[in-house]
Amino acid sequence: MIYKHFLSKLEGNWISQKTDYFTHTKKIEHNQSYIELKKVENILKISKKNQNILCNYIFYNKTNQTQGYYIFLKDSKSHYGNIKKITNNQINDYTFNFYTHNCIKIECVKNDLIYQEYIYFINDRFKIIISLLKDYHKYLAVSFISEIKILDQK
Repeated sequence: MIYKHFLSKLEGNWISQKTDYFTHTKKIEHNQSYIELKKVENILKISKKNQNILCNYIFYNKTNQTQGYYIFLKDSKSHYGNIKKITNNQINDYTFNFYTHNCIKIECVKNDLIYQEYIYFINDRFKIIISLLKDYHKYLAVSFISEIKILDQK
């Protein structure tokens, strides 16, 4: 299945460099972090009979020591999938779909805010992410993120 192959590229240790631009204040912020994303089995005791589960990941940000989970679900009859992001006992829901052959689009709509994220895989070890936050058609912030997979030094 193409979704599972695409999502398997997410696993690994990543160096992430992020630049955020806030349109209202014209403020720019930069940060670098080290992120580990690891595939795990059956988060939250979800039944293995649920055929909609594509994969489960635990993520750990080594820089700020935060941890959480991603659960990717997709009904075979739909073009869209769902992501559940679990952090600090809070669950956020996102939708995803393939935007192009090497890009996945993730979106979340809450109240008047729309969050969109485009993950472009340049190759298996390099990805670029563009995130947009808007209030309907007015942009509030944009983020540019580059991530490089760290290979094991064995």
